[in-house]
This record gives sequence, C-alpha cells and structure tokens, in this order.
Amino acid sequence: MEEFHLKFEPGRFAALSLNYKTGRTELREITDSLKHYNFNRILRVHLKSGQNVAVTDNHSIMTVNPSGQVTTACPETLQAGIAPAKWEPETQRHVYDLRAYPASRRYPVDTVELNEHLARFFGYYVAGGSSAETELTGKHCDKQLESSVTAVLRKLNPRFTAELRLDRNRKTGDLVCRVGSRFAAFVRDACGTGISTKRVPTEIFFAGESIVRAFLEGFFSVQSEELYREQQIGATYSRELRDGIWLLLTRLGLLASLSQATLETASVAAAGNYYRIATTASASPDIYQLRSTGTPFDYEYLRPLVTAVCGSEFIDGCAETIGPEQIVTWQKALASRALTESEKNRIGEIAGLRPETLVLAGFDAPVHLAELCTRLYLTEPDLTDASANDAEFMTRQAQRILRKNAAICDLLQVLQRASQMYPIAVDSLAEQPMERYVYDISVADNENFLTAQGIFVHNSRAGAQVPFSSLNVGTETSPEGRAVTRNLLLAYEKGLGKGENPIFPNVIFRLKKGINFNPEDPNYDLFQLAIRVASKRLNPTFSFMDSSFNKPYGTDVSYMGCRTRVMANVNGPAVTDGRGNLSFTTLNLPRIAIKSDRNLMKFYQQLDAMLDLICEQLYHRFQVQGALKVKDMPFLMGQGLYLDSEKLRKEDTVESVIKHGTLSIGFIGLAETLVSLTGQHHGESDEAQALGEEIVAFMRDKTDRAAEKYHLNYTLIATPAEGLSGRFVRMDRKEHGIIPGVTDREYYTNSFHVPVDYPISAREKMRREGVYHKYTNAGHISYVEFASPPIHNPKAVEDILRCMADSDIGYAGINFPVDFCDSCGHIGVIDSECCPVCGAGSVRRVRRITGYLSTIERFNDPKQAELRNRVAHFK
Repeated sequence: MEEFHLKFEPGRFAALSLNYKTGRTELREITDSLKHYNFNRILRVHLKSGQNVAVTDNHSIMTVNPSGQVTTACPETLQAGIAPAKWEPETQRHVYDLRAYPASRRYPVDTVELNEHLARFFGYYVAGGSSAETELTGKHCDKQLESSVTAVLRKLNPRFTAELRLDRNRKTGDLVCRVGSRFAAFVRDACGTGISTKRVPTEIFFAGESIVRAFLEGFFSVQSEELYREQQIGATYSRELRDGIWLLLTRLGLLASLSQATLETASVAAAGNYYRIATTASASPDIYQLRSTGTPFDYEYLRPLVTAVCGSEFIDGCAETIGPEQIVTWQKALASRALTESEKNRIGEIAGLRPETLVLAGFDAPVHLAELCTRLYLTEPDLTDASANDAEFMTRQAQRILRKNAAICDLLQVLQRASQMYPIAVDSLAEQPMERYVYDISVADNENFLTAQGIFVHNSRAGAQVPFSSLNVGTETSPEGRAVTRNLLLAYEKGLGKGENPIFPNVIFRLKKGINFNPEDPNYDLFQLAIRVASKRLNPTFSFMDSSFNKPYGTDVSYMGCRTRVMANVNGPAVTDGRGNLSFTTLNLPRIAIKSDRNLMKFYQQLDAMLDLICEQLYHRFQVQGALKVKDMPFLMGQGLYLDSEKLRKEDTVESVIKHGTLSIGFIGLAETLVSLTGQHHGESDEAQALGEEIVAFMRDKTDRAAEKYHLNYTLIATPAEGLSGRFVRMDRKEHGIIPGVTDREYYTNSFHVPVDYPISAREKMRREGVYHKYTNAGHISYVEFASPPIHNPKAVEDILRCMADSDIGYAGINFPVDFCDSCGHIGVIDSECCPVCGAGSVRRVRRITGYLSTIERFNDPKQAELRNRVAHFK
C-alpha cells in the first residue's frame, strides 16, 4: 500500500467494489489515498479458500447478515468474508506505443495492439520466462509449446522467431524467442522481470473476455503436470501474479482458492514463498481442463430464509451444503411460481374489494385462489368447499396471496444478490506485528474495495465517507452571518445531484430567545427556514441555548458528531473550539441491574465500583495519549489546532494540552435497567422515572468527583451506541437468558431514551427525557418520530420545539422516513420496493441512526431491528 500511496494520483486508478444492493462487483474510481499513524492492533483474517487480508482491529470487512443483506463486521466478529462471483468491466481496446523503448533495426516495431496473440504470449512469459537484452526465454518447454509460441510470435511480427534448445533428456529445454531489444524491453516493463516480481499486465484486466482467456491459456499451458496431480492449476513465486490470475479467473466466474508455502531448497530460497492457485470448477476446454475441488461456501444464511417462504419440504431435497448451483435451482423454481403481472392485478382487485361488493355468482375465484395457494406454498383449507364461498374469507385469502407473492419476490432479490458473490467462511484470525503506519483508500459510491487477494473490505470513515462534520449555525445576526446561514439551509433543502438527501455535514441550528426563538427576534425568519428544511431533510437538528445548563455560556455551546458536547474546562477556558472528547467508555447498566436481583443497595454498590473502575481506565488512556509527541500528530498539534498546542515544540509530549479535552463515561439501557429493577420503564411509571433520574444523577456526581480527584474533565454522556446496543444484549442473554422487557429484543435502548416501540405522545416523551439532559454534560439528544415528513405542518414542528425548550432539552431532532428514487428524483415515503412515479427499483431510504443520517442498508442488525420497532409520536 505504501508504494501505491506514493504514486497515487486522482483520476488514474480504480478498484473493484461491491454494490450493497445488488451484490454485483463494479469498477469504481479510487478518489483518494490516505496514510495514518496506527494505534490499533493488526489482524490477519484467513478465509477457508485461502484468501487473507490484514486490517486494523477496528476496520470493517464486508459480509452478509442473516437477512441476506450486504453489511460489515470487524475482524474479531466476522463469520464469513465475501469474494466476487464475477465482475464485468467496460472492455477497452488498447494499443501499446513502443517508441519510448530502445529501437531495434532487425526487429522493428513501433506499436502493438493488445489482442489474443499478444495476451497469449504475455501468459507464456509470466508463467516461466526470463529476459535478456534482445531475447525472451522460457524454461522447460517442449516441441508442442515451441510450435504454439512460434505461431503467436509470427502473428505479432513476421521477423520474430523461436528456437527450442533441448536438454539432455531430449524432451524439454529452453525456448529462446528472438524479438529484438525494443519488444523485449516492452515485455519486461509490462510483465515484470524476476520470478518474484512477475505480474498480469494491467490492460489485460480491462480487455475483452477472449483476450483474458488467451492470457490464461498461455499461462496455464506452461504449468507442470505435477500441479494438476496435486489439484493445483498454477503456481508462481510472485504473489502479485498469483493474485492477478485469481482476479482473472473470478472475472470468468470461476472461484479459485489460494495457498502458499515456503520452499527451503537452495535453488529457490532467494525467491521466498511459493504461491499456488486452484479452481473450484471446470472451465471452458478452450482454456484448460481443471480438476474440481471443494469450496467452503457459507450460504447457510439462505436456508432459513428459503424455509420461511417455501416451507421445509421445499428445502429438504437440496444438497447438504448450499452452493451456487442450488441457488440457481431455487431462482428458477421461485421465478416460475411468482405471480405474473396480470395475476397480480386480478388478485389485487379481489383483495381490494369490500366483501359485500364481491360478486361470487358465476366467478371461479375459489378454484383459482386454491391453485394459487398451492403454487405459492400457502397451506390452507380447500377453498372449493362451502366455507370458501364466503366473500370475506376469499378477500382474506387474496390478500394473503399478495403478501406471499411479495415475500417470494423479496426472496428472489436475496437469491439474485447471493448469486453475484461468494460468502466464504473464516478459517482463522492471527495478530500481526505492529505497523507504525496504515493506509486507506477512498472509493466512489460503494465505499468498499476488493483487496489483492480477493476479500471485500469496507472503507474506514477517514478514507471512504464524507467527513463526519458538524456545523452549528443560527445565532449570528450580522448581514454576512445571516446570508451564510440562509444559503447553507437553502442548499441543504435543495439536496444533492437529482435532489437526494445529504448525509453530512450535520447541521445544528442554535435556538436562543432574543435572537431567533420568538417572532420579534432578528433571526426568527431563519428559524422558520430551518423548520422548513428539517421538515423535508431531517436536518438541521436543534440545540437550545436557553436550557439551564447551556444558558451560562450564551450562544457558545456547540454540539458535534452524534451528540457530543464539550464545554466546561477545569484546566482552562470553557470553550468548544480547539477541544474534543479524548476517550469514552460505555457502562452496561442493564447487566448491573440484572445481577442486583432488584436489590437497590446491591445495585448502587456495583454501579459505584464499576464507575470507579471506568474512571481509572480513562485516566490510564489519558496517560497513554499524553505520552504521544507533537510530531506524532503533525496536523492536529503541529498546526496548532488544539487548544494551547501552539506553545509546544515538535518533540514535546501533548499531555499539557490534551488536559483540555474530555474523558467521558457513557451508559446504555436505562429503560431496561428500570424494568429489571421495578418491572416498568420510565415511560410507563412515575416511580421508575424518579429512580431513573436518581441513577443518572448518581453517575453525574461520580464524574464530577473524578474531575476533582484527577483534575481532568470527566463528564457523563448519553452514549450513541450502534454495535454496542446489540453486543451487550447478546452477552447478557447468553449469561442470563431471555428476560421479558430486558433481554428479549435484539438491542438495548440507547442511553435514557424511552423505548422506541412504546406508544407515548411527543410532549410526554420530551417531558420525561428532558430531565436527563442536565446531567449528561458530555452530550445528549432526544427525538420525536413523525409518521411522514411534516412538510405541510411547520406549526406542529415549531410547537414541538417549544415543548422541548420548556422541558429543558439541550439538543433534539425530528425523525421521519425520507425515501428517494435514484432514477427520477422523487422524494417522499415510498412504501413499496419500486418508485410510484417511474417504477424504478433503485430507492434510497435515509433514516437517522443514533444522531446522524444514514441509508438503512448501512444500519447494523440491532439498529435494523430498532428501526422496525419505532412508533410515531406525532401522526
């Protein structure tokens, strides 16, 4: 990666990338290459097919979740990686210009086109060729290969010749190709020279399929019979060449497995590792005949999905291990059973009629519906009997048929996606030596890329996404400031491209009496514009400068990220600029409650001990971070961005300036904690609400005491948990089983929020959650859910914001579905898979996750479950 980083230029490079929705492998531009200091462990993930990749322990790898959707996982939780089933670039015709190489009078050649003949010769050369000034030589060649190479050379240039110099065995020998200095230099440049530096010429990857096949024919024709007897189809001392061959096989739809060995004989020791490649299926005889080997596909996630739709009888006959062939069989079977458009329309008519208007006389619907039930794997009573002639019963069955057909169509989409990629089980995970630097590339659109050895890796935020940035606006009353705020909001309202919803930056609109909150205030018009934009785009969110804990700082309080608030400072000025959160650790409150067995004294004892431990841990992290030097953070510290860092020299440690940062304790699952302790959460019971406030106040008191003890900025944050919300509940369920209201869902409720599925009015929700904002001085947020965008009801949004202000809320937002058609640009609530305007199936669904916007396919499984459970507080 370092070599690539040094030569990277925008617009020159592309990577293979996995499309989240379709599962197809696509070619996408590499838009940036980034080099970072590394503070994480490096782990090498090995798949059972031989592919492996080294990533930091916080880096994500592409995988498939139990619902069949493409998602990501960190290396230590990864069960299966993804390899491409096939990829199809836009093929390009390429003509090489050789005039930059030394001229050859005897073998003149100025240009040469990449065709099947040149590709085949490239294959011969990389498989075992060497180079002299005017000659290219192949080892261990026989008469048959001499004839093939000679024919290829003459097609390239009639003056090129080949001569086989037999060894003593008179069967094989060196094949000397006389091609002149210019062509020889060109081949060396395109394919590499030494046995460990050979490679596939870049242009081969983007050539037509016939050229790819010709290159592979040339390569594999030189491989030895011993490899075939070992069920290996190719071997090389060049890892780059082996990986390139693997990629070409994948392009043809052939998954190959990879392996390597270290040879210790004197003749090859200098070459290092010996890299092997084997295919999993036979290829076209036009290329080569290959032996079949097993591949550890991990398609088991499909079995329950297919069973749920088609029943156990449908799946009983399939192979013990699900492979690509089985997926094709299922696709054909399901496609033949799905309703045609005319059938959908007819059954839709029956389903949509009121029972009293359904005319049965002379209509064979009962028989027809019975046939469709059988066809769609619906087991029902005989619809031809007397009971089936009941109009209400028939309407119900028509509706069930439509639902089942929709399930089959959804399953077909899952199977289609599965057919485009190979999930491969993880074989092992090994920690690697620490590296000072790590590298990341940014890839357009899909935010992931295929590594050299064929594993899709998700880009980290630093290299793949729009930066997670936040803009706090609204209180600047100068003409220039107002103009900036107005035009930022108008640009956000307009959207991106065809009008799609922006994801970042987070825009936070500050509300302050005397500036923008009331009709007589100078920026009240901007407040109204912010409401209008938020009612369409989810952003801006709103911060309340008149809340009891923000008011002392005037209009200077800024929120950032998901909800982070940095303000008070025991070591310097109380400002947000030039500071940040250094570390935070989240407390699993429900676990402490479960272990306390409803004994409050025991609960507080355990909570007190755990908070002490976290304070010590955060102090240790502060010491580790403080030992870093300015030169370790040349931008943040070296450029004087952090508060007081301009006073430091290059070799100074940063402890004296990061003391301005915050060390935060977070918590998750207050609702589940209260259910465990009292039987009800704080949305249901005033008693539980009082206890919840007492618990959070206790935690805030502990952080204040820690700030005094360590003379550092210890603070309490309402954790914006994503993966942790699911991880904690899985751990607790494993240890304590399913506890109703506590561990019976896939996630714990974030921080102090009322459970998302609890029916409660917007005003009551704000009243109950508002009391916790003053304690969580490191960050907090509350939401009100709308069933649809309140574009035509700005008064309702303003009323809710005023209710939030009255409830002492510090930071809040409104949530609702935002669905966008990538094809025609229609925006709204799209309940179906297809756009209601143009019928296209490319619908992007944007929702708020914890505190920022994202498309729902980016949500992890716990957050997907939470999203499904959300209920509207204002309809």
